[in-house]
Amino acid sequence: MTDTPDIKALGFNWKGLDRIEGDVARLEEDKVKTNRRLSELQIELKQAESADREAFAAALLEGKDEPKKSTAEKVEDERAALEKRGEALDAALRKLTRDRAALVRQNRTGWQRDIREQLPAAASSLREAAATVQAETQRLNALVSLLAWTEAPDERYRNINPVGVVKFYGKDVGITPVLAGVLEGVSAVEQAASAPLDNLKKSA
Repeated sequence: MTDTPDIKALGFNWKGLDRIEGDVARLEEDKVKTNRRLSELQIELKQAESADREAFAAALLEGKDEPKKSTAEKVEDERAALEKRGEALDAALRKLTRDRAALVRQNRTGWQRDIREQLPAAASSLREAAATVQAETQRLNALVSLLAWTEAPDERYRNINPVGVVKFYGKDVGITPVLAGVLEGVSAVEQAASAPLDNLKKSA
């Protein structure tokens, strides 16, 4: 199964999708448990085979036949049943994937309109947060510079920038260029969201 965005956390409650996602979560949890038990059975099978050899040897010493149902056979039976269950779970999850894709295609226009209506507010919030981070970073850098100046007040004051340097794609980059890139991305989102949203409203 492919991952689905956390739709509820984003504030959407789309009919039909909750049921599918609930079924997916339940079956995927079942699949995890099934695979875990299959892994355990691999170990148990070796132990069972050893126990069967000892039991057979004890039976021969007592003049008896080999035990009719060995422990290893019981483990094999459980493993076969779990493998069959795993295949059925895979088939059910594939069907849910198809059902989810069909539901998205059926509701795409309305759901995209819902998403696009929230883009401007989200972009605006990020723009405000970026401006706040930039202002606070500059203030923090000024305080650090002032602290350095108090160590050598007779020397020329230098405004240093030790805090506003971050790793970006493996390089040291000032925080202001990074924020500029964020704001540029916000502007692109706002522009991309506005015109298509009007078109969707007209076609709805």
